[in-house]
Order: sequence, then C-alpha cells, then structure tokens
Amino acid sequence: MLAPTPPLREAHAHIPAHGRSLTTLNLADCTSIAECIDRIRAESARLDAIDPSHTRWLLAGGIRVEAWIDRAWPTRPQIDAACPSRPAMLMCFDYHALLANTLAFRAAKIADNAPNPDGGVIVRDNHNNPTGLLLESACRLVRESVPEPTPAEQRDITIAALRDFASHGFIEVHDLLTPSWLGPILATMHDDGTLAQLNIRRICLYPLVPDLAHQHAASKSWSRSNVVELTGGKVFVDGTLNSRTAWMLEPFANPLPDHPCGTPLMNEREIADAISTCRAHNVGFAAHAIGDAAVRAVLNAAQSLPRTPADITTLSRAIRIEHAELVHPRDVQRFADLGVIASLQPCHLLYDIEVLERELASRLERVLPIRDFIKSGLIPGKTILFGSDAPIVRPNPQDSILAAVHRRRTTDSPAGSPTQNPIAPAQAIDEPTALRCFI
Repeated sequence: MLAPTPPLREAHAHIPAHGRSLTTLNLADCTSIAECIDRIRAESARLDAIDPSHTRWLLAGGIRVEAWIDRAWPTRPQIDAACPSRPAMLMCFDYHALLANTLAFRAAKIADNAPNPDGGVIVRDNHNNPTGLLLESACRLVRESVPEPTPAEQRDITIAALRDFASHGFIEVHDLLTPSWLGPILATMHDDGTLAQLNIRRICLYPLVPDLAHQHAASKSWSRSNVVELTGGKVFVDGTLNSRTAWMLEPFANPLPDHPCGTPLMNEREIADAISTCRAHNVGFAAHAIGDAAVRAVLNAAQSLPRTPADITTLSRAIRIEHAELVHPRDVQRFADLGVIASLQPCHLLYDIEVLERELASRLERVLPIRDFIKSGLIPGKTILFGSDAPIVRPNPQDSILAAVHRRRTTDSPAGSPTQNPIAPAQAIDEPTALRCFI
C-alpha cells in the first residue's frame, strides 16, 4: 500500500464539527445498547462532577447502529435514566440521525405531539410517543439548541481540526457546511501566521445556499486570495444510507414507514434555483446526494440550465455532487457530459457495508462507480475528488485508498472486522489512481 504523502487535498470536511468532535464522547467503537447506556451514564457522572450547574450538554457521536448487536437505538427513557441532569444529544456517525433525551427535547421546544418538520422525522413508538430518535431536518431542531462555542472556543476547535488534517498530509481543506463565524476566524489565522504554522495553504468554504448572500457580502472583509475563499454554496438533496433516508430510485428492503425510497429534501426545480443562486454570486455549487435518485435529480437540474465553459472548468463555478454513493448506470456518463465534479468519499464504503448488503443487495453494482467514472472521462484529482467527510469518519486518506482499491474492509480498515466479499469489485482502481484523487 502506498503511503500518502503531502501535499494532499481534503475535498469534503466539516472543520468546526471535526474540531468539536475531537473533544466529545466518541461512541464509534460501541457495539450494543447496553454498552452505549453505560458510557453515557459514566460521561454524565463526569460532567456532573465538573459542571454542577448543569449548563453543559452531554454530546456524543460516532454511533453506527447498523453494526451493533441490537441493530436498534436506545430509547429516550433509557437515555433519560442515564443522563437525568442535563440535555444529551447522541449523534449518528453520519450526522443525519440523533437521539435526544427529554431535557434536550425541551431545550429544542419539541413537544411530544409536535408534527414532523418539513424534510424531517420525529420517530415514534407504537403508542405515538417520541422515541427520542430524530431524522434529517428534525435533527437540526436539537443541534441548533446546543450552545454555540464562544469566540475563543471557535478558534480552539478550528485549530484542533486543521492540526489534525495537517497531520494526515493535507494542505488544502474544503469545508462543506460553513458557519458564518468560520471565515473571519480563518482570516485572522492567516494574518497572524497560524495557518502557515499549520502548513495549511488553502481553505475553500461552502455555506448553505440560504446563507450564501449574507456570507458572500461578508466575505469581502475576510477573503484572503487563494488561501481563504468562499468557493460555493451547498444544499442537501437527500439523507443517508444508515438512516435509510437516502433518496433511492427503488425502495429499501426494510424502509422507514411512509418513506420506502428514502427522504427527498429538494425537487429538481429547487435544485436548479439553488444552482442559479450560486451562479448569480459567481461561485460554485455543491449538492449532498447519496442515493441514485438524488444524484439523478441533481444531474437533471444541471442539464436544465445553460452552461458556459467557466461553469465546467473552474472549481469556483463548477457543480459538485458530494458523495454519489449510488449512481444508476445510465447516469454515470452524464457527469462528464455535463461537466459535473464527482466529489467522493470511498472511505464511507467501509462503514456502510452492513446497510448496503442488508438494504440494497440487488443494486450493489451501483455503489461508487469510480472505474466507470474514469472511463467516462472524469479525471482523478480534477473532476474526481476524494475526501473523508470528517468528522463523519476519520480523515485518514489511507481509508479511502483502501476502499477504492479493495472495495471491502481489510485488516487495516476501520469500522469493524474484515469482510470477505467486495462491493462492486469491477469498480476497483489501483493505488496510484486513488492517490491522484487527493492531489
């Protein structure tokens, strides 16, 4: 296996979330409900000892229920019993599902009889009571109730994240969910030499499209040419595989009630309008699209709009599809034809094997068609970009290289025991090609 060497580009990450994750309870290696409850109880006791006023939330992440013995989330009463004194938020590793205790529900002003928000689900039991599990936009209600880090904490978590990226050889990082405070802090870190000390040479920022106008206007004061730049706007077109909210062309084997093909979060017209908004601000566009129906919707929206050469050849004007974990064979060639960048995270395959084999066994040939992308004309490192989505998974480039080459978990892989059967082995590429996708 080739050892990735600098300079590398991390093409999809979340800088503030990654920095924060480095200091919160990590449940990535948890294997059961019982173990999860025990660790939440211990963390609650630790926080009670250092924060008797109960102002801090209990925050935990990395949960991957599909790999647990139980294959089920704890319930809200279980979390209430383990953490009775403060709000608790337990994040799924993919950040598209979370479990909250009653105090967190109260902080978010979610009543037990509250309706599902647009694009979200408040999961309920057979008696119509909330289980504590929230999906997609319902997660945002709780996440936005967590106290924002102070300015000093914002700088600390930003430095912690960038130091971690730099330790893996990354000199360029793309942030794909940029809060309004990140640009100014990065500009200060550029001006005082902190970015240079960390050997971070370029950071590309992508706020959500609804926040784009505000951040674009503000960027005139914090943009630092070719180092800290607002490069595009981002949208979410669907959810994720492990939450079974990815937007699929055909149903999941065991879908969520009333969501057989996942959860579309936008339609084609809305996607096209978002692309137009980004072009009006002379920046690029990035769409989170994991399922094959979501990918097709973005491609259809892109095809519906006129394009100039700059919209295809320039990163700061290009359309990017983030993740594209499943792509229908008829849509592979359309990326190159439409000038759409495939921004992929092969490392996710290592974490999604269980849900892929359980829910989409008849469609595994659609998973991360990297070899076919290259045959269609996409270029590694130019129009095929690799990243990790940290903190969803760790930002180790070796993980994506292993996944792209072997298409399964090996003894060197994270996320569980080695697996025997590769996923879509015909899509495997060699190590030098995988490495080029980071450069």
